[in-house]
Amino acid sequence: MMKFLLLLALLFSIHCEDLLFEKVHLVEYNTTTGNFFFRGNLPVLNESFAFDTLSAYMKNRSEAVGVAFPEDFSLLDFSLLWIVEEPFTDYKYEYNFWKTDESKTIGSFVEWPISFSGLVTPDMMPLSWAEASAKRFVEIDGMEEKVQRIHEILSTKLDKPQIIYAHCHYGCDRTGLMIGAYRMYYYDIKVEDMYQRNREECGRTENFMATESLKWFCLMLKEERNKDYGDCVGFASCVPWDYCTVNF
Repeated sequence: MMKFLLLLALLFSIHCEDLLFEKVHLVEYNTTTGNFFFRGNLPVLNESFAFDTLSAYMKNRSEAVGVAFPEDFSLLDFSLLWIVEEPFTDYKYEYNFWKTDESKTIGSFVEWPISFSGLVTPDMMPLSWAEASAKRFVEIDGMEEKVQRIHEILSTKLDKPQIIYAHCHYGCDRTGLMIGAYRMYYYDIKVEDMYQRNREECGRTENFMATESLKWFCLMLKEERNKDYGDCVGFASCVPWDYCTVNF
């Protein structure tokens, strides 16, 4: 009951935030397929789905690193929000846009609510137990399958370039979880490097649930691949239902 009340308080505390250029970043560009992977915040402006503004932001980010952005493409909009947030945010404008006939000419919409695994933290149990249990907690969000699906899309060449845009509300927490998991899984970077890059792109650290979910993902990779991914549990300290501080 207490966790439910805290979740309701968190939802009521959310304020609507317009699409921001500083939250939109290029994560990966596949030179073979011409597909892109971006991160950002909720793509809504003036109570409308901000397709033109988002396209301009993504084009700016691409050209800044010397990559030409396509004029004609298919947008794959991956929302990491929970459906219960719709009444508390501008998410409804995005959700409703993808029901229109216009949206069929632009791309597609996928709802991927995540970070539920962070409700239980690795430090609630001995480290050996956490390591042995990590896979099961990662499976709660289906995070391994999700990053594999993103990579599969990026690696598949179609008639039009595929532009993946993954976002939550602020483009920090669940977005940081998705992007952080993807980078550790495919770039083999240590958790500290991943978390620092997330912080630079968002402007702050991820919140409690996203960070704890990243700890589970890091532990899973460490166990499955027998590689050093850094201090999977101690890289950040979190206050429940709040943000986290780095320990490196």
